[in-house]
Amino acid sequence: AVQPYFGSSVYVWTNVIAVVLGALAVGYVIGGRLADRRPSPRLLFGLLGAGGVLAALGALLVTPVSRLFLGEGLDLEGVVSVLLRGSLGTALVVFAPPILLLGTIGPLAIRLLAHRGLGRAAGAVFALSTVGSIVGTYLPTLWLVPHLGSRGSILVAGSILLAASAGGLLVFGR
Repeated sequence: AVQPYFGSSVYVWTNVIAVVLGALAVGYVIGGRLADRRPSPRLLFGLLGAGGVLAALGALLVTPVSRLFLGEGLDLEGVVSVLLRGSLGTALVVFAPPILLLGTIGPLAIRLLAHRGLGRAAGAVFALSTVGSIVGTYLPTLWLVPHLGSRGSILVAGSILLAASAGGLLVFGR
């Protein structure tokens, strides 16, 4: 999503990956605290839905946010600095908020499933998360991006999160 503005250099990929991992780490910590304070399916699926909304919103905001970091009359000597700052700033604004919220889901889910046994709950959550990561690797690469582009792929991901949130709230949100 940031490639049209900042390219796909090692600098850009490093920033995007680091922002995603950092946001996940913060989300895990917040999710752990929420899981200890007030675990509920309603909170879990509400956060999932909010993450979906922010992901979809990010797909729409990537162009204006990226353009904020691109300077007018950029000379070639300033390009690396713009790539570094611009891709980092855009990733922080567009990707960090939804990823942070989605990071809260794991600890909450483990807490809500802990009645089955903590090890079993953690194993199930990590397994489902990893399967989701595998699907999230292949589906965009092989089908979504070639057919819908990167923004369309992010909108589909946001929609899937919203659908899962709505389904979870209907079934478990009482």
